[in-house]
Amino acid sequence: MKLNKLLILSLLLLIAASGCTKNEKNNAGNNISSSDADKEPYGKYSANGKIVKIDKEGFHIQSGENVDVYKIDTGKTSNFYIGEYVRLNSVEGNLYDVVLDEEYDYAGITENLFDEASKLNVKVVEISRDESGAMRIYGLASDNKEYDIVAGADTATNFAHSTLKTDDEIYVYPENVSGDVPAVVEAKAIVIRNTD
Repeated sequence: MKLNKLLILSLLLLIAASGCTKNEKNNAGNNISSSDADKEPYGKYSANGKIVKIDKEGFHIQSGENVDVYKIDTGKTSNFYIGEYVRLNSVEGNLYDVVLDEEYDYAGITENLFDEASKLNVKVVEISRDESGAMRIYGLASDNKEYDIVAGADTATNFAHSTLKTDDEIYVYPENVSGDVPAVVEAKAIVIRNTD
């Protein structure tokens, strides 16, 4: 009888000890222990990075030098744009939930890095998203000149894309400007004007 109790107690201790190092898989398929997950800077999130492409396969997220593809719930994909920094969490199977990375510091952009002579001063009239996931901003300058501004994956901003609102006033530093009406602008940088 004592042997059975000792055997059961040993078995319970062994199970408890193995349960403490619950293994999870990261996006690369490697096992990580829960103690490693607790040390992750983003806590419960599986991954984080910049959206560089959106297509039928999902969000292509760049983290460091790597780009991985995550399948996102289709109801949530329209809320995000390429060039925006997000966090991802595995929901079920190979499906991921996505949220804005509120820890990312967009304030690092410095206007003096761009050609001030080419800067456009524009008021945001309408915001949309094209089929590639790029933000499209329809804006008006003070002289009523119309602009169709494209914020691509490499467009620098001092804000998270999805926080931009109509009536915001922005500076746009163009890479190229077409002669069309409205003029199509491929933006190198977009900065929300400081209205203080």
